[in-house]
Amino acid sequence: MRKKAELSMNIIIMAIIGLIILAIVAYLIFQRLGQTEQATLCTSFGGECKQSCGQGEFRNFAGICTDQDPGPLCCVPTTTS
Repeated sequence: MRKKAELSMNIIIMAIIGLIILAIVAYLIFQRLGQTEQATLCTSFGGECKQSCGQGEFRNFAGICTDQDPGPLCCVPTTTS
């Protein structure tokens, strides 16, 4: 009977350790997702959110505009070198 109690206690301890590791990994993944979202904002591409892009600007489909922005289109100025 003692062996079964030790075995079930080991399983419980391993499960707790596994859950702690899983929680840490989930935290790190969700933290990275937040950083990715910031990197895809329109302003990170040097653009500005507008209702329509004007002359000398192109629409960047990768840039994300938020609800607080004045428009849904990410307009980035074209550069001439």
